[in-house]
Amino acid sequence: MNQENSPTLRLTIWRPAHLDRGLMYEGAAIHGGDLHEEAYRWETNEDFFGSFDSAQSAVVRAALFTAFATHLAPAQRSMAQLFAALQVLEAACADAGEEAWKDGLTVESFGDGVINLRAHGGLVLYRQLRWVYDIFKDVPGASVTVR
Repeated sequence: MNQENSPTLRLTIWRPAHLDRGLMYEGAAIHGGDLHEEAYRWETNEDFFGSFDSAQSAVVRAALFTAFATHLAPAQRSMAQLFAALQVLEAACADAGEEAWKDGLTVESFGDGVINLRAHGGLVLYRQLRWVYDIFKDVPGASVTVR
C-alpha cells in the first residue's frame, strides 16, 4: 500500500450479517450472528491529533486506536464504547486552546486569491464521530473498528 495515499484514520461500523441462506465452513454451520458486514466506512488524511498537545494526543489515540483495534471481539468495540471515546475526545477539545486551530487540507478560491480554511481538527473529529454515533447507536450488535 502506498503510504502517501494511506488514510491517517479509517473508521468502520460493522453489523451482524443477515444471511439469506445457511453457510458451512469446514463442516461447521455458521449463523448470521457469527459474521459481521460493513455498514459504514470513513477514511481521511486530516491530522486531527495536531490540535492537541502530546499528552492529550496520546489519550485520544488510545481512546480510538487501542479501544477499537481490529483484534478485539465485536462486543468489546460496541457503540457504547464509542460514546465513551467521544467523552474523552470532548474533554480533550475543551482543554485545547486557541492553538488547536490549524490550517486544514481544504483550500478555497475566492476572487483572485486562494484561502486555506482553518479548523480545529479535534472538534471536527468529535463532530464526525458524534454523527456516526447518533446514526448507528440503535443498530443491534453494531461494532466499531478504528485503524
